[in-house]
Amino acid sequence: MKGSASDLTFTEICNFDQGSISDIFVDKNGGKWISYDQGVKMISDSYSTDFNMSIGFDGGAVEQFFQDHEGSIWIVTREKGLYSYQGDALKYLEFSKNQRFTPTSFFIDDEGQLYISYFGKGVDIFNGGEVDKLDVKRGLASNYIRSISVYDDSYWYAGARGVTVLSDGIYKSYTVNNGLPHNYCFHTCIDNQGRTWVGTEDGVAIFGNGSIWTLSQEDGLQSNRIKYIKQLDDGGMLLLSDNGIDKHIDGKTFSFVNQGLKNKEILNTVLPDTSGNLWIGSDINGLIFYDQSSGNLRYINEYTELPFSRVRSMTFYKDNQLCIGTERGIYLIGIRDSGLSLIHISEP
Repeated sequence: MKGSASDLTFTEICNFDQGSISDIFVDKNGGKWISYDQGVKMISDSYSTDFNMSIGFDGGAVEQFFQDHEGSIWIVTREKGLYSYQGDALKYLEFSKNQRFTPTSFFIDDEGQLYISYFGKGVDIFNGGEVDKLDVKRGLASNYIRSISVYDDSYWYAGARGVTVLSDGIYKSYTVNNGLPHNYCFHTCIDNQGRTWVGTEDGVAIFGNGSIWTLSQEDGLQSNRIKYIKQLDDGGMLLLSDNGIDKHIDGKTFSFVNQGLKNKEILNTVLPDTSGNLWIGSDINGLIFYDQSSGNLRYINEYTELPFSRVRSMTFYKDNQLCIGTERGIYLIGIRDSGLSLIHISEP
């Protein structure tokens, strides 16, 4: 996806009037899975399907979608548990019945097992019709898990009381007593050198080559409260906080996005495109476009060009399009040589 601040021109604006969008997922066949206030809709190029009681779906609020290696779609709900959609058959997983789910992160490993962490209930590992439970009784430092990462058969579980690493059947936990800057952890990310980055309430911990080192405001961070970490194609690490986005590369940390950010910004997610620009979803000021060539920010919301101000989910879609979920529905933003246009996702 390419674009620059000078390319931002908007054409027709349409409304997908289904309420606030909580998640968007594009499957391997190009089908768009949308969770909104009233349920789930799947839209393909030739048909659309509503998931409701008539076909056995009573999941309530959907937290996230996943597709496994066999092509099945997993639907993780907050109140009712787990559903899988295989071809044209919707299956409710009975082992999740009557459980109250508060999922915080999701992961599918190379063997197709689905990992779901919960804030208060540890981690469930789903493999076919079986489920394995990880919690403090098994060796986790806490049942309040917020993020899962895996590298070279080492499983990293970060949460409210530190980080637990499971490797070769052995659990080892890290807290402020042995290397973490704070026990409350938000997010983990493993870089292309195999180092694990952990965003905490009081800075970043980096694990690599048997050592642990940290980053804080003293090292150039705009805020110590790092909620999200992502690696760029150039090897740099994006570190997201409510104060902005920092970049760490070649041993140096600098403010990547802060100039022009509005007060009381709540940043939810960030996606880099192939040109090095950033698309940032916020909870107050809509979609923020960062032009890396000029360093300029462009706010795209109901006070400027578009009819929304809350963006909680984003994903890239085919044909140079960014798919975003907002409180007013779902939109495709397509970038072409002639400019950027907003396209309504309509049913076929």
